[in-house]
Amino acid sequence: MRFGQYEFRPGRYPTLAYLLLLPLLLSLAWWQWQRAMEKEHILHQRARGEQSTRVQSLNELAPAALRPYGEVAAHGRFDTDHYWLQDNQLYHGAPGYHAYALFWLDGEPGRAVLVNRGWVPVGTDRRLLPDVAIDAPVTAIRGRLGKPASVGMTLGDSSAEYRRLTAVVPEIDFARIERIAGARLLPWVVFLEENHPLAFAPVWSRPNVFGPERHRGYAVQWLAMAVALTVIFVAVHLKKKQ
Repeated sequence: MRFGQYEFRPGRYPTLAYLLLLPLLLSLAWWQWQRAMEKEHILHQRARGEQSTRVQSLNELAPAALRPYGEVAAHGRFDTDHYWLQDNQLYHGAPGYHAYALFWLDGEPGRAVLVNRGWVPVGTDRRLLPDVAIDAPVTAIRGRLGKPASVGMTLGDSSAEYRRLTAVVPEIDFARIERIAGARLLPWVVFLEENHPLAFAPVWSRPNVFGPERHRGYAVQWLAMAVALTVIFVAVHLKKKQ
């Protein structure tokens, strides 16, 4: 292909590499841009929920009617057969767990919600788990709706660990917990209020996600790499006619 005094001569293998890399870079840029929009939506929902003064009843409202990140209250009882510790959670730089328990809601049999009781430290020996058992009966909770702390890539299958009385897990898997406990979980987690007798170190004020700006920055970087790749590919194969 000729452009005036220049001739475009793409080689076979460089062209194949370019055709493979360009869609990959563009898809990564688009993925990061979508992640930025998702984070914006989450932060907007969180701001609206925290500004709301209405306390929502988990016993009365359907899941679709709940305002995400708003204040909620519920009556029922805690499950004393299962506890989950989400690993690799930092608090002021110290390693620890987010302690989760199951709260059965009064009214509809089998309906439950996961409760984040806060952060507990690892301690000096990882083989000795913190005591998160609930001994005294508690029939009421209050807190805010949220999502469990997000994690990156996890290695191995932790399905067996979920069945332990106190399970140390890398992420909070709603589907596995439903199968093990025989519950129908709300798609949200209740972050227990700080002054509740079962609350540990509060984690609600610590957002689980960083802002969308970082994702936008990543998107721009991937897009810039795609543009640079295209410029280099054209420059290398655009040769002067002899």
